[in-house]
Amino acid sequence: MREELARKGIHILGLGYIPAYMLFPRDVFIFILLFGLLFFLVLDIMRLQGYVSYPDILMRDFEYRGLGGHIYFLIGIFIVTILFPSNIALIAVLMLTVGDTVAGITKRMYSHGLLPMLASCVITGILLNNTLDLNLSVMVILAGSVAASLVDAFPIKLKGLYINDNIAIPVGSGLTMYFLSFLRL
Repeated sequence: MREELARKGIHILGLGYIPAYMLFPRDVFIFILLFGLLFFLVLDIMRLQGYVSYPDILMRDFEYRGLGGHIYFLIGIFIVTILFPSNIALIAVLMLTVGDTVAGITKRMYSHGLLPMLASCVITGILLNNTLDLNLSVMVILAGSVAASLVDAFPIKLKGLYINDNIAIPVGSGLTMYFLSFLRL
């Protein structure tokens, strides 16, 4: 449990995305995200080659043989920032940072995290939407929350490879909210 709390403590730092997105012009922010992704990718490749190491408490067993979850986290954030308008991207990243954190902790405690993740995504999504006047309906946020919770609970497998939840959560919720926002729900 201590390891999961440490990992999710780092995960929640992704909330810095919200003020950063609002502070910088979109093209500058995309460049900053790309630079950060490339920097950490190089650092992770160096880790895999034995030149640097991360604290064991932050690593899952399978990450010693491959890329760390933080790389997929940055990829997921980068994708939604490029693909979606700001209102969708902000909520999708919120669902990744808060929802996945809640789900990860409750999975360790109760062996499932679907409903806690769903509740945290809905509540924080509505709060952010209302606070920043993002102009998304409760139904669109609810649908995005359901999508985020389902791809977390039931991992997506394509051609024998699992899509990391740090990519699937923001992209899945973002796609859902994006398409449903056109229906004026």
